[in-house]
Amino acid sequence: MKPTGPTTPASVGAKKSQLVWTLALAASAAALIWGLLSLAGRVAEPEPDPNREIAAEILGRFNQGLPREFAPGLMLERVHFEGTNLVMILRSEKRDIEAVMRDTAAASAVRVAELEQLRLLCGNRDVVTLLAGGASLTRRFLSRDGTHIFDVTLAPTDCARPR
Repeated sequence: MKPTGPTTPASVGAKKSQLVWTLALAASAAALIWGLLSLAGRVAEPEPDPNREIAAEILGRFNQGLPREFAPGLMLERVHFEGTNLVMILRSEKRDIEAVMRDTAAASAVRVAELEQLRLLCGNRDVVTLLAGGASLTRRFLSRDGTHIFDVTLAPTDCARPR
C-alpha cells in the first residue's frame, strides 16, 4: 500500500473543486445530449408551396385527354415538368429522323412557325400564370421513331408587355 501523505485543507479543497467541475461538465453534456435528441424528434413540416400546387393543377389540365392529335400528322403525347420548364412532347406520325435530316429547310420553317404559335399562348391564362411564376413552356418535337428533332421554348420574357 502506498502512503497517501497527510491530508491538508488545501488538498481537500482542490479535490472538491475538481469534483464540482467534473459534475458540472457531466451535467452540461447530459443537457446537450438531451437537447439534441429532442430536436432530432421534431421534423419541421414543409410549408406548402402555392406555386407548386398551381403548377400541378395546370399540368393536370394540359394532360387531359392525352395522347391526342395536336395537328395533322402530329400527336401530343404527354406534358410534364423538367424543373421549372413545362415540356409538351409532340411526335410526328409520319416523319422519321432520316426524312427530317433530308429536309432541314422544312424543319427550320416549322421551328420558326412554332415559335410564333407559342407566342400566341401569351394570352392563355394558364400559360401566363406559369410564366409569372418563373416557369417556361417548351414544345419538344420527336420523329416517328422517338428521336429528338428540336425544341421551341417560350420564356417568361417572351410574353412581357411593354410599359
